[in-house]
Formats: sequence, C-alpha cells, structure tokens
Amino acid sequence: MGAASGRRGPGLLLPLPLLLLLPPQPALALDPGLQPGNFSADEAGAQLFAQSYNSSAEQVLFQSVAASWAHDTNITAENARRQEEAALLSQEFAEAWGQKAKELYEPVWQNFTDPQLRRIIGAVRTLGSANLPLAKRQQISRTSWLPREATPCSCLPGRAGTTLRASR
Repeated sequence: MGAASGRRGPGLLLPLPLLLLLPPQPALALDPGLQPGNFSADEAGAQLFAQSYNSSAEQVLFQSVAASWAHDTNITAENARRQEEAALLSQEFAEAWGQKAKELYEPVWQNFTDPQLRRIIGAVRTLGSANLPLAKRQQISRTSWLPREATPCSCLPGRAGTTLRASR
C-alpha cells in the first residue's frame, strides 16, 4: 500500500491493554492570572469582583475570538484544535468565576443597591455549558464551530429575514 493508492500502512497499533496504560490527555488548565481572587462577600467586594472579572474576561474572549477567526479564515486541523481549546478554556473560565460568584454572593446579590452590579453578578453566576462534564463540553465545542456551509439554510419566498435551517 504505497503513496500512489493514497492509503497509508497500518502504522503503530497498540493492543487495547497497552492503550489503557497511556496517561489521559491533560485537562486544559486556566492560567492562574485568570482565576478569581479573594473578594469580600459584600457589595464593595462584588464591585471589585466585577471589575476583575471584566478585565480577565476580555483576555479570555480575545483568545476565543482570535482562535475562531483563525479557524474561519484558514480551516486546518491545527486551527480546529486551537479553537476547541479556546472554547474549553472559556468554559473553564466561566465555571471558575461562576462558582466563585455563587460561593460569595449567593445569599446577598439580589439585595445589592446597584442594579448594574446585580445584573453582572447574576450573569456571572449562570454557568451555561460550564455545568457539563468535560466530554460533553468537548462535543458541544466541536459542533459549535461547524462551518456555515455544513448547515444549509434558505429563506422563505417573499419573507426576507426568515431563515429555515436544515437539522444536523
């Protein structure tokens, strides 16, 4: 089976018992600088929490958008891997900060006098897909970056702006 047929040889095949001995892939770890710090469990502490969350979230979001842009403009396996890693790190970030917000402000956040702070803490507490196990997160992140061409859609005649998507 040569290169002319386009098929590769069997390569290195390990028996199943040996595969089970291989260490699992390490989980992606959130940079310590992006982890939530220590904040007081009052409204003043929540203000500092929100400011720290915002500056950290800007970095995480930038990484995620950059990885997505790289994949959308140059579809390669490496860019797909980077995009998946960025999505998983974003979810890990949401989980770390969401859990911290729940831990500190669960009993008191709805009593804050600043309505914007209430909205911010309420939104940070919502974990979304960060609540899911890692395997399910990976599955979701892989399907979320399918190219638009892979999900055909069309508009209804005479109804611009109405989109019908084919189910995946």
